[in-house]
Amino acid sequence: MADNDDSLPDNIIQLSTYRRNDNKPHCTCYHWATFPKKQLQLSVDRENREITCRHCGTVIDPFDAHLLLMKSQDDRQREIDDLYHQAQELREYKPWRRAIKDIEQHAGNGKMVPTCPHCQEAVFLEELTYGSWVSKELVLQQRKFQKNGGDDNG
Repeated sequence: MADNDDSLPDNIIQLSTYRRNDNKPHCTCYHWATFPKKQLQLSVDRENREITCRHCGTVIDPFDAHLLLMKSQDDRQREIDDLYHQAQELREYKPWRRAIKDIEQHAGNGKMVPTCPHCQEAVFLEELTYGSWVSKELVLQQRKFQKNGGDDNG
């Protein structure tokens, strides 16, 4: 095949001679520096085969619109992933572990004992293992009842 441009048929356009018309106005509503970022709102005109920005009315190149949609979808997926990880962390959060860790840290050498937060009486950790256990829900209901002064109405 010859490297001569004269040998090409008339209906084939050389890519090196094709230029995008940059004289058209560009939509900057979704530019990375826009603050606050506007929500992606595009309008598709099927009759004229154009995509326009609903914010400023500028015609957007279909390839650019496709990239904007992909980026929007990626951002949305990233937000969903972040929320999923936060929900998983909350499911795994166990506040009593922090209290146990605190007890281990302070009573680890055996010289300190915790006190009851209600009566301020010292509690030996050995007593906790031999003591009886009660439902947390039952204790919370009793405290609520006592806080309201024995009133069952409020």
